Amino acid sequence: MKRILVHACFYIVCGAALSVAQLRSFSIRYINNDVVYLQGGSAAGLKEGMRLTVKRPGAGESPLLAPSVAEIVVISVASTSAACEIVREEVSIRVGDQAFISSQDLEKQDPTSSETQTFAQIIEFTGVDPIEEELRENIPRPPLGEENRLSGRVGFELDSIFDRSGAGLHSHQQGVVFRFDYTRIGNSHWNLGGYWRGRINSTKRPREQESINDVLQRVYHFGLRYDNPQSSYVIGLGRVLVPWAPSLNTLDGGYFGVKVGKSTTVGAFGGTTPDPTAWNYDPDRQLVGAFVSIDRGSFEKTRYAVTTGLAVSRLDWKSERQFMFVETGVLMGSKVSFHHNIEVDYQSADRFASSSPIAVTRSFATVRVQPVPRLSLDLSHNYFRVLPTFDERLIVTQALDNLLYRGFNGGARVELAHGIAVYGSGGQSSRTGDASGSWNGMGGVSARIPKTGFRADARYSRFNAAIGSGSYRSISFRRDSSDRWHFQLEGGDQHFETFFTDSTTWYGMGTVDIFVGRFVLGFRGTLYRGTFQSYDQLQGSLDFRF
Repeated sequence: MKRILVHACFYIVCGAALSVAQLRSFSIRYINNDVVYLQGGSAAGLKEGMRLTVKRPGAGESPLLAPSVAEIVVISVASTSAACEIVREEVSIRVGDQAFISSQDLEKQDPTSSETQTFAQIIEFTGVDPIEEELRENIPRPPLGEENRLSGRVGFELDSIFDRSGAGLHSHQQGVVFRFDYTRIGNSHWNLGGYWRGRINSTKRPREQESINDVLQRVYHFGLRYDNPQSSYVIGLGRVLVPWAPSLNTLDGGYFGVKVGKSTTVGAFGGTTPDPTAWNYDPDRQLVGAFVSIDRGSFEKTRYAVTTGLAVSRLDWKSERQFMFVETGVLMGSKVSFHHNIEVDYQSADRFASSSPIAVTRSFATVRVQPVPRLSLDLSHNYFRVLPTFDERLIVTQALDNLLYRGFNGGARVELAHGIAVYGSGGQSSRTGDASGSWNGMGGVSARIPKTGFRADARYSRFNAAIGSGSYRSISFRRDSSDRWHFQLEGGDQHFETFFTDSTTWYGMGTVDIFVGRFVLGFRGTLYRGTFQSYDQLQGSLDFRF
């Protein structure tokens, strides 16, 4: 009877721990058109055919509580990485997004995989069978498959821009690209991963010639991380997001955290702010701060996370801001989620036009409800005290949709039959000094084109942002032909008007990647015509996969 009780307790504990392990996310470490590569493979329990939901934080939104932006299916699995095909994409997937296994595929995870193996704590009972105990202690345990594994790509690029505005400016550059996934370095708990690009020649492209591709290629993550389940310390160095405070956006620097008990983490962070999609983007800003984070509850019922911190920023090494930030997230099962982040400045009355020494400078709140799998609804509120400083050239790329309004905004997405999805959002946007608010809206449709292998997405948006007003239209076609070749074509136009400028831009981009053994030949072309820039850009690359 005792042995039966011991075995029952053992399987109950293992099953509960396994269900928690299966809810872990997989980071997207590389994207090649319609193929998405995950940081995790068969050693983490992934199998071909599994379906995962991709999530991305909005402006300060926690990855865990972020809405679904895409769905992917595993098509190829290695020990520590997996290649996935995009089956639904509301917005373009980016490196750093998180993929979660769907509830329908939880049972497909391999319970013998190294990352899903969970051993119950040893509990002493009187009357244990000594022969059974000796057998358990002598079961051979092979080394984990993800230890000291290195994979990735190294590439060489040629890049040329030909000015079409009549100024006759041309530029040519050579560069290198690294994509690494180095897990458990030297059998430790240090991991190196992400994407990095650099220039071989010393010629710096002037800002008036910096292309939309140049700006997009600055949106990446590459870092060295330490995360040991048996240790109280968490460390990240490089171009990283602070896991407990993603509203601070990407930092060129690092973070350090100490786990205090089961649910509390205290830490510090520091670095510069290189992300051109950030609401307060400035590459010359330095940021340092400290935080306390509390994370409690269960994924099955209700889970909440609260992070509070203080930070100081400097611009060109001159004092700029001192502020407090608070991020709150609540997840109620898989149906309802809530997230809110706020920044409050202290003694910045002259900067934020406030008579009080304390002023709210940034606030973003969103509620998402998914009553049925094919329907999702959301409501959000956005607030800025000052004008956002993101790079306006990225408006047409859809990377700034969450920053193009101030006020309330509601949205919905409906999954129809035959791979067709319709989505849209709208609300009344307000700006300081306006007698009344103005309406902004966005709508689009995505679909698979029958018998072609292509996916298409088209959308239109009209906005009245704090920084200006305008509209954009975009359309994209993608096709993935397994591991032989990839193709992508996209384009669009935008009109953007501020108090000082009125500009119109259109662009088109094409990409072809051809796989030859371990080598990848890449060809990219861009046509860009605008009020302030007009150019053609050609890129060629040769990558080696390992």
